[in-house]
Amino acid sequence: PFEQAGYARGVGLGLAISNSIARVHGAPLVVRSEPGKGSRFEMTLRLARHEPPAAIAPPAPVRAAGLGTSVLVVEDDPRTLELTLEVLGSAGYVATGVATVAAALESLRRSRPDLVFLDVKLGDEDGLEVVRRLRADPAKRDIPVAGSSASISDADVQRAKEAGCDAFLAKPLTPQALIAGIDATLAARGPTVDR
Repeated sequence: PFEQAGYARGVGLGLAISNSIARVHGAPLVVRSEPGKGSRFEMTLRLARHEPPAAIAPPAPVRAAGLGTSVLVVEDDPRTLELTLEVLGSAGYVATGVATVAAALESLRRSRPDLVFLDVKLGDEDGLEVVRRLRADPAKRDIPVAGSSASISDADVQRAKEAGCDAFLAKPLTPQALIAGIDATLAARGPTVDR
């Protein structure tokens, strides 16, 4: 379940997870595949009718922890980038986003964020190049970096730390886990700029 043929983004866990859910519910996962056209996966679940409770409590708000702290988010998936910026903004962070190594390096040349939150696998680019360049810059080498990826093998985590990441956050991240991880990374490094 962890292998994909050819170039693909992500680690291909969706089908393995869907199959596990189907098995737990006693529903077979059926595949229909046609070469050159694609594959269709289906499962049929028999679920009991459920009446929702009279009042559904709203989700707990993410606390406003950022207090104007600037974060550069480097993420090549547009939806993930949008959600990450939204979560960080709701927590009080001033977050900007870019999608490539080149854009990240240009942003770091022009400004000094308080933290970089980096997808270490940017399509066919090595996101860790951003960390390596940052650590080689005497004026900005102390900026904390939280690396992130859906690939959480020990080798990937070790590679991120060797490149200079202060923390590694495994995807998928809940809003609370994202904020907690960034808070912890900032706290471990201490302030990086004078306010």
